[in-house]
Amino acid sequence: MHDHRLPRHDRPPEPWLPHPGTPEPSSPAPMQLPGADWVASPMPCPSGGGVPGPLPALSADASAFARFVHGTVAGRKSIPLAVGLSLLGPLGLFYVSFLNGLAALIIVSYVARTIGLGLAHTFGGGPDAAFRIGLVVCWMITVPWAVIAARRRNARRAVA
Repeated sequence: MHDHRLPRHDRPPEPWLPHPGTPEPSSPAPMQLPGADWVASPMPCPSGGGVPGPLPALSADASAFARFVHGTVAGRKSIPLAVGLSLLGPLGLFYVSFLNGLAALIIVSYVARTIGLGLAHTFGGGPDAAFRIGLVVCWMITVPWAVIAARRRNARRAVA
């Protein structure tokens, strides 16, 4: 005979129902957050760079380094620095933006290798010639890319 205290596995379980005379339990009161009466802290500035408010103006005779630092704090990308880093190859374009660096890493490595090997083979050069031609092609792509991307980024952010 079946023991009625054990669950039956031949049919789905029944939902638990309270005894008909048991009152419904009341829901607990909402918990108060500690410090709910505190004054909210100021929100960060959405203009980027983490600098709240406008930057102080530079004097007309400020040094080049002071102008560079002021522009960097304002979110401006230095075009000479972008060009210098782009001479390192596609990795230098990460200075301008992450997506420019990622795209340059994929595109420039393929294009420079293909053109370098093709031109070296055409002119009868070996692997050394292919490397030199590929390096020049890499620079011919990354330097203008860095200038255009830095100018475009500065113009988009309306930073003089």
